[in-house]
Amino acid sequence: MKKTIRRIFNITISCVFLLVLMVPTVNAAVLASDFFAYTDVVPISAGGGNITVESDVNAKRIMQEVGVKSFAIYEQQPNGSYSNVKTYTSDNTTGFIKKNSIEAFVSVTYKGISGRNYYVSYALYAKDSSGSETLYGSTSVFKA
Repeated sequence: MKKTIRRIFNITISCVFLLVLMVPTVNAAVLASDFFAYTDVVPISAGGGNITVESDVNAKRIMQEVGVKSFAIYEQQPNGSYSNVKTYTSDNTTGFIKKNSIEAFVSVTYKGISGRNYYVSYALYAKDSSGSETLYGSTSVFKA
């Protein structure tokens, strides 16, 4: 009887652990914001070392400016540390900031090294006549 109870307990714990691992990671959760209704930043391994970073920014109302201030791509080095290998900003990349819009979808592709680990640090932005807000965050580590 004890063996049966122990097996059921072990199976239950294993199932719970697997379910926790299967829950998708939310990269940018906006819990309380006067400007943002929804944001999401997703890195995609596109094969051959190519990395696509997509961002969906939705404001609560039409903004004078809304979008992405920056994406910074960090690559794991042979010693285990991470180094910034590419930064895209609204100053040097067209289409990052939309004017007089409620939403902005931004996508960039970086040629990385296949098999290396990366993560993306980002700054999302919204501005209207009452002020502005910038959300900072980073994605989980992913493999190119």
